[in-house]
Amino acid sequence: MQVVQADIQLSDSSSLITLDVDYGLLRSNNNVALDLQPKTVTFTDTNANENATFEVIPVDSRYSLTLDSSKVNSLNTAIPAIGKDLILNLKAPTGVNQGQTPTIAKIHVKSATVDKTFEVNVNVLPELELNKIVVSLNGNEEKNVGSDGGSVKNIKPGDKISMRFVIDNHYDSDYNYGDVDGTIGVKLDDSDFGDTVDEETDFSINAGDKMDSLKDGVIEFNVPQDVKEGDYTADIKVEGKDQNKAKFKIQWKMTLRVQRNKDDVRIDSITLDPIEVNCAPRNIQIVTKVSNQGSNNQKHVTLNVESSSLGLKKSEDFQLDKGSSTANTKTSLWDMEVSPTLKVGTYTITASAFMDFTVPADKKTATLIVKECPTKTAASAETVNVNETTTQSAAGTQQSSGLVAVKGAKNTPATPGVASSVSNNANNANNNVNPLILTKEKAPYTAEDYLVGIIIVVVVFVLALIILCLVLLFK
Repeated sequence: MQVVQADIQLSDSSSLITLDVDYGLLRSNNNVALDLQPKTVTFTDTNANENATFEVIPVDSRYSLTLDSSKVNSLNTAIPAIGKDLILNLKAPTGVNQGQTPTIAKIHVKSATVDKTFEVNVNVLPELELNKIVVSLNGNEEKNVGSDGGSVKNIKPGDKISMRFVIDNHYDSDYNYGDVDGTIGVKLDDSDFGDTVDEETDFSINAGDKMDSLKDGVIEFNVPQDVKEGDYTADIKVEGKDQNKAKFKIQWKMTLRVQRNKDDVRIDSITLDPIEVNCAPRNIQIVTKVSNQGSNNQKHVTLNVESSSLGLKKSEDFQLDKGSSTANTKTSLWDMEVSPTLKVGTYTITASAFMDFTVPADKKTATLIVKECPTKTAASAETVNVNETTTQSAAGTQQSSGLVAVKGAKNTPATPGVASSVSNNANNANNNVNPLILTKEKAPYTAEDYLVGIIIVVVVFVLALIILCLVLLFK
């Protein structure tokens, strides 16, 4: 006859009890502890109806675990053949990071035939949920990626990828400590992709709210022109922290599939130097850059640079290797002189690329601005003020002020009747300045001059009155 070994065990045959902690149940200003909903676990005993004692052994003092509806630390009861349901009550602290914790308590079970211990830990549920990622290519919405492992196809070299993250904060809106601040990161490190992608953006979501904005939670990056065709894995990480310093983390992977068209000739740029002209000679340089981003070689590429209003018509034929090669670009320089009689205005220059000589491929434009040539006048000449300059004449030394120097003017003799002498020492001191014409400005009458004149007039008038009175007196 086979002997059955006596044993007490959990109904799922494990030795670990895990209790879920959902901080979304917190309300108001409670930032200390959360009373979890009671959880029932079932114990079985191969030795039916045997009495056993269940006792809680604390491990982490921040947690409070009790047994049964009476919330006791120790319980003695019989274990029937169908098993014994044991109610676990847990009070958990706030501020614990998302995920499973180490052991927070143990339950010691002892009967006449069994003596064993079961460990208890908690699993803090995430209060942040990554609802979806809205992926756009070149400003056009392409796909909603709603789960880990999603993919985006038909990505081309040079595309601008925008990822808009829609994230839910599952804290109750009445909970005062449920606002979450965090960071979103996207990484892609693969030599075949070309450049390493390592982008981050910060976010903040109030308790009970959802982040679904065209501005917040958006990460953008460009696909390199020299990327190879294939699948690339982007690692996505969302990390946040509530007001109790509890941390939450979400990690996804997204596949980006890069595919080249067979025929894809592009004008990457057309630039003008300068972009504005005025006085003749009006010389400009036009620079164009054309690339082949397709998977086929292009043996007959034609580039036309034209502007009917400028009388410009240039053309060039060349070949380009396929997009993944190093010889898939062509840079061209065009020099031209804009007619001096061309009217003031804005003029468009168009660059057009063709495959097999005549098949349209791409087109871009640049704008030239023609401005009026400013009139040169004496008033517009650059001047330099020279103050308190000492000059010497044949008669002796003179002190002059208010001299004006016109830069770039010819060094000619002064006009008769105007003082115009510069000492050799002054010339030597200004060897690094263009030749100057120094002219003395006549100083106007000052207020003191007018005052003296008035006093003289008054004195003369008084003397005249005195003389007149004396004459009349002697008569």
